[in-house]
Amino acid sequence: MLSIIGVDQMGDYGYYAAKLAQEKTVAAEAPGPRILRAAQFLQFPGQMLDWNRDGDAVNLPVMKTQPVAVDEIAHLLLALADGSEQRERLGLAGPAAEDLADLVGQVAAHRGIDVTINTTVQSQAMADGACLPGPGAVIAGPDFATWLSDQD
Repeated sequence: MLSIIGVDQMGDYGYYAAKLAQEKTVAAEAPGPRILRAAQFLQFPGQMLDWNRDGDAVNLPVMKTQPVAVDEIAHLLLALADGSEQRERLGLAGPAAEDLADLVGQVAAHRGIDVTINTTVQSQAMADGACLPGPGAVIAGPDFATWLSDQD
């Protein structure tokens, strides 16, 4: 099962609460459950720009993240499924911790869009780094700047 790093630290914070409930169901009901908690995808800052743009402003939560390539997630999910990865639960993140607002700003600049980025603390856990990997997490793939430079 694919889940999210820090999902157990978010309390009732929207989608994270639903993912935690899904994790608990899988752990209780699935035979031999394996759970991958991944950081946000490298595409996430672009999505946040698109979803939260209001004219020339973008309103975002304060969030620390360590985005990871989707193909790294796919490889590790396959390893969990075929048994070549034996851990029942593990984390996966890219190589560098970043602030979401900075990443969204990089995407906007890459696209040639001039926006003002506004941030508010919507989840203290998220602002404090709950979405960053813990000890023992797999660190893989390109950093955000490298990935972004390869985008059209």
